[in-house]
Amino acid sequence: MAVRRSEPARHRPYVAAAAAAAAVVITCMALRAPSSRSMHGASRPAPGAPSKARVEPRGRGHTAASLPRAPAGDEASAEDRDLRAWVEWKYRYLLEDAPLDPASRAQLVRLLVARERLVRDPDAADLHDQLAGIEHQLDALLGPADREHYRSLRDSDAEQSRLGDYGGGIDHVAPLDDDQRKRLLAAKLRSKAIFERELGDAHLDRPALSVDERARAYTIVNAALDRYRDGFLREAAGILDDQQIVLLTSYETTEMERERQRLQIAINAR
Repeated sequence: MAVRRSEPARHRPYVAAAAAAAAVVITCMALRAPSSRSMHGASRPAPGAPSKARVEPRGRGHTAASLPRAPAGDEASAEDRDLRAWVEWKYRYLLEDAPLDPASRAQLVRLLVARERLVRDPDAADLHDQLAGIEHQLDALLGPADREHYRSLRDSDAEQSRLGDYGGGIDHVAPLDDDQRKRLLAAKLRSKAIFERELGDAHLDRPALSVDERARAYTIVNAALDRYRDGFLREAAGILDDQQIVLLTSYETTEMERERQRLQIAINAR
């Protein structure tokens, strides 16, 4: 069964204009090959993701002071430096916005580095407990609004990559400014959170689905993807200028179709 696609009438003008702009997008994207984590900041490109790092097993109840720290200065390996640079880029808006003194900010970076190192190491022993300990310390360090900000960013790699490819792709024709980049990411992550809650009703976590359950999953996935795309584009229209929103609509339409196909395969496999 193919996943049905729909296009709300209110977005047809954008999509029609986006079709005319598709050649511009393709040309611009060719000028900048997509990377796995490519969203740019104002002054420098995003650092590359570090390769898998090994960590020593640790027990419960460790404190921030006992977390492994990358060696400083010349003693730090290239991998340690890359990991820290990636953390400071991925969580740049949290680090900018959280009202922390220098010592607390340094502790926040250490905790974030420790978390990113763990999630990149499938061989880490007692991973759940270690991550839970880090999350507990982050909760204690951050205020309520900053906790929510952190949680939205911790699994944002794919979204930051996509928006980075979009921003880099249009840089020569309709560049984004820093405020647009920040607001666009926040809008994307808000729409993603709603999408993921709705996707839970499709029960894709189950190892097997009946014929009727698969049909229901198709319906849920299609509707959730359409709302995800439309909700994000509505917010983006208040952030971007006319040319930027046309190009974003073209890019998002393509990316959402890829996601639709991926989810269709996942449903068919059950």
